[in-house]
Amino acid sequence: MKCAALVMFVCVLVGANAGCSGRRATRADCQLIVDRVITIELGELGYRDAVFARKKTSDLRERLKSRLEGCIGRALPDHALTCIPNAQTTEALSHDCLR
Repeated sequence: MKCAALVMFVCVLVGANAGCSGRRATRADCQLIVDRVITIELGELGYRDAVFARKKTSDLRERLKSRLEGCIGRALPDHALTCIPNAQTTEALSHDCLR
């Protein structure tokens, strides 16, 4: 699944920032990252129906729970939490927000 691979990639990038200034990712931070990846992916796939999007988001959250756990405690750059909600693509999220 493309979304799972993207979340894993994002979590690896968060981990790669271990030497960066910033703070450690909390569960809420990691959930924000996962949810943003899901939202971007659903939009790119054309899923615009709100009911379906909520169901799919819930399903994906459950499937990605182990990856979310792997993200907790990893370093985040200072600007990440202001950047993530505004990222329009997963590439922007990973390259602009998490590096």
